[in-house]
Amino acid sequence: MRRVIDDTHLTEVADAVYEIIEEIDPADVSRYDYGMYRAMVSLVRQKILLELNRRFQDNVVTFGETTHAYGIGNNNEIELVFHTPAEQQICGRLCLINNMFGDVICFLKDVDRNRLEDYPSIKIRGREPSK
Repeated sequence: MRRVIDDTHLTEVADAVYEIIEEIDPADVSRYDYGMYRAMVSLVRQKILLELNRRFQDNVVTFGETTHAYGIGNNNEIELVFHTPAEQQICGRLCLINNMFGDVICFLKDVDRNRLEDYPSIKIRGREPSK
């Protein structure tokens, strides 16, 4: 299967990812760590991927290679891969940054690594689950 860099489906995928991030309940992706509740990047990733697969049933959207800006582990830049029957299209990047206050900051980039202006960054704050 051919793998190409093509932003044809970027707006479709970016709209879905942005909606998913807005709908995330912080309590679902938070864990108690070092004296406070922190939003976890791994749980945010998992939640986004599961919801993407539910929304795009015919053409699957998956995550590709993950890179870390400047070699820092809390800066995750994940390829968004749109699968068609003929090829895999890398159509953009999802950036998840875990700051020291227990928040995960999410934003989107295009294939040239330019930030998408139409989708402002969203901060998911760590929160204690309701009892």
